[in-house]
Amino acid sequence: SQAQFFQRKVEHLQSADLLLAISQASRNDAIDRLGLTGGQVVNIGAAVDRGFCAEDGNSALTRAILARMGINRAFVLFVPGGFDSRKNFDRLFEAWSRLPESIRAAHQLVITGSLDSGRISTLRGLAGQFGVLQGELLLTGYVSDKELLAFYRSAALFVFPSLIEGFGLPVLEAISCGAPTIASNTSSLPEVVGNTEALFDPTDVAAISETMARGLTDADYRERLLAAGR
Repeated sequence: SQAQFFQRKVEHLQSADLLLAISQASRNDAIDRLGLTGGQVVNIGAAVDRGFCAEDGNSALTRAILARMGINRAFVLFVPGGFDSRKNFDRLFEAWSRLPESIRAAHQLVITGSLDSGRISTLRGLAGQFGVLQGELLLTGYVSDKELLAFYRSAALFVFPSLIEGFGLPVLEAISCGAPTIASNTSSLPEVVGNTEALFDPTDVAAISETMARGLTDADYRERLLAAGR
């Protein structure tokens, strides 16, 4: 079972002489939850591949990729890196539904990641419960690195509402590609973002919605997000 698998994993970690953590938050978790001493766990951080860099998001290749994927207007991007409950889809959809009508009409919510038909219908059903319209939500399915770069480089806003992350690599990828980025104020994400102004409480739907709206409409705020990202 999942619980037994997890327990074996924990025992394996506890038997190691040294653990390398991918964030300070993960290091703290290991010390607090596994009963380890500070000297047994070292934070080595994480990083993105050099290819994740900012470029003009308006190149012909990028435009062709977006058109092929069905993106026909400015978009908010979420690259969840998984589809479990900690990714916080329900609150993201509810936050989207609370955006002013003018913002919703001008944007799509784009979520990448490999999904089977069952998961697609579950996510679409969840979105529908919160009033997210069919045409507002684009589930891309699996994307190549080239396609992912096109998304990061041309997103109007990158949002990452996850409840808990060991590091949160998509956030650093988005920032590295020059996307205005907002994220949760929990676990490792404040370390990765490094800008308190870009953070929101992921359990507070109103806060997610307001921060998204600000990121899409407030030019000064967007510029500060980008400057902090650089």
